[in-house]
Amino acid sequence: MQTTAGKLVIKTQKGFFSKGGIASTFILQGDFDIQIDCHVNFKKGPQGFSQVVVFGVYEKDVEKSNMKIVQVGLSKKMLWPNSYSFSNYRRSGKFFGSRGEEIGNFDGTLRLVRREKLVTTMYRRFSKSKWKTLATYPFTDRDAFIGFKVQNFTPSDKSIE
Repeated sequence: MQTTAGKLVIKTQKGFFSKGGIASTFILQGDFDIQIDCHVNFKKGPQGFSQVVVFGVYEKDVEKSNMKIVQVGLSKKMLWPNSYSFSNYRRSGKFFGSRGEEIGNFDGTLRLVRREKLVTTMYRRFSKSKWKTLATYPFTDRDAFIGFKVQNFTPSDKSIE
């Protein structure tokens, strides 16, 4: 990770399972609306590695295996010809959610909005004025923190080329 022209640039290591990211040191309480701008150039056509961008909110002070999580992101899985938006949530150690729509390269904003015990996942391209809502998921009204990461694999990937 490095900062270039006032922007955080995260690159993964070629040929190895690799990820980089940041997490907040501040705590979110109550309702919130938080966004992160990002730019992603996905490789064209099928490839021997995945490209994944994740912006998430995570329950604080809970054992990691039981932590509630809501995420919004962008993904181009290994050997897939296209990239997609996605969102998901985790409860009781299991993830639930869905792939959104075909996304192509992305230059825009990922957004998470908590109202009471629900979090809504959204994104918007800079070239469009309207937000695209992906889903609303159960979460918690307890303290939470946010994180952002980039990685070159998914849990199902067995190797990297």
